[in-house]
Amino acid sequence: MISPSIFERVVRIIEQGVNVSRTSHERKKRFATDLALVVLSIRTAYLVDAVSMDFDTLLINLRAKDPLFSDIVHLYDPASDQSFFVNVSLFLAQDYVEETTFIAASSPPRIVQPSERLCKTWRMLRETIDSSSTTFRLPDALSPCVTVPLAALLLEYPVAYVPEAGPGPMHVTLQVYECSITLPTGLAGIGVVKFSCPQGIVETVDCERLRDRYEARGVGMHVRKMTEGGSL
Repeated sequence: MISPSIFERVVRIIEQGVNVSRTSHERKKRFATDLALVVLSIRTAYLVDAVSMDFDTLLINLRAKDPLFSDIVHLYDPASDQSFFVNVSLFLAQDYVEETTFIAASSPPRIVQPSERLCKTWRMLRETIDSSSTTFRLPDALSPCVTVPLAALLLEYPVAYVPEAGPGPMHVTLQVYECSITLPTGLAGIGVVKFSCPQGIVETVDCERLRDRYEARGVGMHVRKMTEGGSL
């Protein structure tokens, strides 16, 4: 189990490294907390949404300050202009493709097999990513039918949507899952996974496997389920 002192130290080091003007203290804190969960092997990956900066330089500086950051890489997807931080050891320890339900965003939604292009990109990433570099770049011009489910795999979602060409967004009833953890510091309600599944396919979702995975990493998980209307 991660000690409170180590977690607080990692968060503090990250906060000190985020030297971005016009970024609020709350956003820096959220970024530092989310990245610390990856650094301390609680989350496999984090999709950055709180700050915008030179993440390659940030990682170089963080690695120079503490060896705990040596296994973290910045993964950039040029097609979606999204950045992930990935814990290389956790990423390579388990292949989540077989544990994931892939759902075509079609009318009606249906379960599909992962495409060969997605599997090829996933294999390429697992064969090439390592901690010798700070930044890895996905191939240019990957289509959303690859990048969308790829992001779900990185973030350990039990459900991955696969966009399909066709009419505009359709309204469906969704079962929404909000998964949060309690940290050793006593801080509770930290969101780590939020995903949805169409109501008619909800029996395929295995939240217990996700809960067991996080408990093996030393944290308890709470899963909140809601039914909402949404678009695919």
